Amino acid sequence: MSSLDSSAGEIVAALWTTPLQS
Repeated sequence: MSSLDSSAGEIVAALWTTPLQS
């Protein structure tokens, strides 16, 4: 599940940073 955590982490980070930049 390490790979899943890495992928999810990057996706979640991108989604969380999108509204903040907006």
